[in-house]
Amino acid sequence: MKMKKEIEEKLLKAPFHYAEDNWNDFVKKDKTSLSAPVIHVAGSNGKSSVIAFLEGILIEAGYKVGAFSDVHSSCPFQGIRLNGENIKEEDFCGIFERKSKLFSKFDLSFQEMMTSVAFDYFEKKKPDIVLLESSLGGDFDPTNLPGLDTVLAILTSCGLVHTQYLGTTSSEIALNDAGILKNETPLLVGSADENSKTALLDFVKRMGSKFYQPDSYHFAHLLDGKYHFDYGGYQWSVNRSARTVFENNKGNCGGGSNLANYILQNHKNSLHIFI
Repeated sequence: MKMKKEIEEKLLKAPFHYAEDNWNDFVKKDKTSLSAPVIHVAGSNGKSSVIAFLEGILIEAGYKVGAFSDVHSSCPFQGIRLNGENIKEEDFCGIFERKSKLFSKFDLSFQEMMTSVAFDYFEKKKPDIVLLESSLGGDFDPTNLPGLDTVLAILTSCGLVHTQYLGTTSSEIALNDAGILKNETPLLVGSADENSKTALLDFVKRMGSKFYQPDSYHFAHLLDGKYHFDYGGYQWSVNRSARTVFENNKGNCGGGSNLANYILQNHKNSLHIFI
């Protein structure tokens, strides 16, 4: 699938921004919004894997699921999905062209433009829930829109990455990632050292939220192209799209399947509890 040349060039030549006002000013002018409930995922590693597993679980449970994850300039279409299907070229180009002048006026980055297109697309398609992957930290990431209806925030792992932007210690980076958390929203954390965990517990308390971590790792068997989970008699299967992403991210899944398992384990009688 090929996009129009001028759109491709605009994306490839986009500047990089972090913690600047360009995006916030654009959001006000564009009236950018996302009304669907959100599961927001941040962290050092494994974000795309977590979203892939949750996407498969929720689709098979009968939900209409939007996902914004694993966005790359080489193939931006695959980063915006509805029920596992990439956004169509005509939809992507139509939204992009309509916003192109504003993109230029506010000198938006690649990630900011992609976030704008994704949110516009989801507002039109009205999914039951949207899975968002934060691209860099949480506090200043363009996906961290004010007023999001975040029903669950997930931190996959807390590591020393992007220290020039996010902080110089694991606890500083963890708190930046946790910027996706909204008041009274549960926070699910994968791996975190003691300093990060202490900082996150204090932050969660101030937000009036609850802190969760998965228990010991459980991963069920692969059969007929699906991953099967089994907890106390409750069984669930994750579809092939999630399997494909997992297979392509071995060694970098950051406990993704463990976090998805945790959600199933703790909410096995009501998968829609966060929705």
